[in-house]
Amino acid sequence: MTSRGSGAGQPVADRPGTGPAQPTAPTERVALLDVLRGFALLGILLVNMESFAVPIDEGWDAARFSGAADEVARWVIVAFAALKFYTLFSLLFGYGLALQIQRAMARGEDALARYSRRLVGLIVLGVLHAVFLYFGDILIAYGILGFLLLLLRDKPDRVVLNWALGVWLAGLAIAVLLGLASAVAGDSDLGRDISAVQAAYADGGFWDVVSQRLEDLAVAIPSVVVLQAPTAFAMFALGLVLGRHRVLSRTDEFRSSLVRGLLVFLPIGVIGGAVAASLDPLGDGGLSGLGLVILFATAPMLTFGYVAAIALVPERILRAPAMWIMRAPGRMSLSVYLLESVVATFVFTSIGLGLFGDVGPAAGFGLAVAIWLGLSVFSMLWLAVFRFGPFEWLLRSFSYLRLQPMSPRR
Repeated sequence: MTSRGSGAGQPVADRPGTGPAQPTAPTERVALLDVLRGFALLGILLVNMESFAVPIDEGWDAARFSGAADEVARWVIVAFAALKFYTLFSLLFGYGLALQIQRAMARGEDALARYSRRLVGLIVLGVLHAVFLYFGDILIAYGILGFLLLLLRDKPDRVVLNWALGVWLAGLAIAVLLGLASAVAGDSDLGRDISAVQAAYADGGFWDVVSQRLEDLAVAIPSVVVLQAPTAFAMFALGLVLGRHRVLSRTDEFRSSLVRGLLVFLPIGVIGGAVAASLDPLGDGGLSGLGLVILFATAPMLTFGYVAAIALVPERILRAPAMWIMRAPGRMSLSVYLLESVVATFVFTSIGLGLFGDVGPAAGFGLAVAIWLGLSVFSMLWLAVFRFGPFEWLLRSFSYLRLQPMSPRR
């Protein structure tokens, strides 16, 4: 992949800097990247809501939540959201690394130490998140995989893309094996006392909730390592290559490629997601294993389709005031991701409303949208006063080894 144009024609965020290393100013941000992050935050919460609302042993069981609205909501979430949005975040993660490397090189710096501290900070935040808020945390995996991605930072595009494809195919092979195992074994009962899980979250004290989170974390880790990690790393690597060529920062130059991507990947992703959702890939039916394989294989295609569709929206529209509802959470995506878990923990556990076990797919869908909208408004208000989200400020201060200014810089 090659890019055209001189440095003078690059967007402000892509021009080489000459001053000391510092975070990107708000006016230098690429609107598309913030919109994509804001969009991903909604999709991630739609998927994660099930794990907040009910025991992971049974999920949103079709026999228990059998109303028409619940069936539609469950199908929509699997078809259009499951496995699509953490891959989007992974793509943007790799893209961001490429931009940071380019800016450091333009200043004659080595950003390795600073970026390594950032990854350590992500791991620490992830551990706290997993223990106290959400056992399905992805930050720990991002931090660990980020160190592996650094090994590819100086490799040619062809080598990086080969690694991306190879790791993704390995993950797909694992999904096939799991699908076959699911078809043979049928019931995937973990053998736990569901009533005890219910009691811990809905009626237990603070440490009862934490203890149950640790138990659920142990159950969730194999899925993260075996299924999510290979795809996440593959998308990291792909994002690294896209970032080197600033594809998402210079969409006019890559418009024909984006159009082709939209026409190819979006239909494949939609059809694959629809078929997979109809086969109940997360259930125990005879065809659920096949559904899991189809879901795993086609989810990145729909991710690419989403990216292409949004990237083709004119920049003036992405920067319009009405789009601030999407850009604001994208500008502080780490904080919003963690705050989504804070709100969901309050809603579902005994720490707050104690609704664990009582909310089905349809209500969970609506609740996820409401939480996302509320945090989007919060982000708009916060960024009117502060330069960074609270956790962005904390992570950046640790990465740069100095406290970052919080006053807005337009």
